[in-house]
Amino acid sequence: MRLLCVLAVASAADPSTRQLAASPALFAAGSFFNASTAAALLETIKHECDFSQVGSAGRFACTLAVRTNAILNEFIAKFARTWGIRLRNVTKLVAVKFMPGCEEYPLHLDHANLTGVLYLNSASDGAGGEIRFPAANVSVQPAQGQLLTWRSFKEDESGKSVPDDAAKHMVSPLATDPAEPRYTLQMEVLLDDPGAVPRLPAVGVAHAQRRLTFAPLAVDDTTGESDVELLSATNVVGRSHMDTNVFGEAGGDLLQ
Repeated sequence: MRLLCVLAVASAADPSTRQLAASPALFAAGSFFNASTAAALLETIKHECDFSQVGSAGRFACTLAVRTNAILNEFIAKFARTWGIRLRNVTKLVAVKFMPGCEEYPLHLDHANLTGVLYLNSASDGAGGEIRFPAANVSVQPAQGQLLTWRSFKEDESGKSVPDDAAKHMVSPLATDPAEPRYTLQMEVLLDDPGAVPRLPAVGVAHAQRRLTFAPLAVDDTTGESDVELLSATNVVGRSHMDTNVFGEAGGDLLQ
């Protein structure tokens, strides 16, 4: 049996979603999680994660089992609703720890169709750690509770989905003396139909004010792990990159 989550969403209040670029389709949701929820998730990560297994150049990653973790389920549900997609079989997410003095992560293009980076703590001016999209002339500084999300593919003149070179991005080095390491929670989505076009996020939507209610219907009592399925009217279906390819080359796209 599997865990099935039914969602109920109340109206939003405080607009926060901004489109930062058209190419790539790049959005920032400043209040995706409020400060207290982001802080609670950060404490969970610090307590549960072993960052010694996968990492390089001052960046370390670990996987978090979704199971019945309410905050992780909320993140998955909100991310899916943001892009108007259904996510299936999401069993784990990735947390990344950036140590003071970590090196620049070079320019690259994600393999996933959609990427989401949730900042769990903020960075002061000059502390580094910004994600930069040179082609779009966009640089985003870490801010607690903010989600940065984008598409790495676009439609060509024939309507075929092709990699969007404008989505190439890099992460600036982190200063050697910040108050603490920087932490992110990351989601990479591979669409079942690579040619599918997800709905763009609605600008001006407040996320921190939304209340998502989960109704567990059944749990896999054989493995102890639970799959999460978002009930939605959309036909665009995807799966977490982490449930397809765990880290790849020493973390691959996920160490960003």
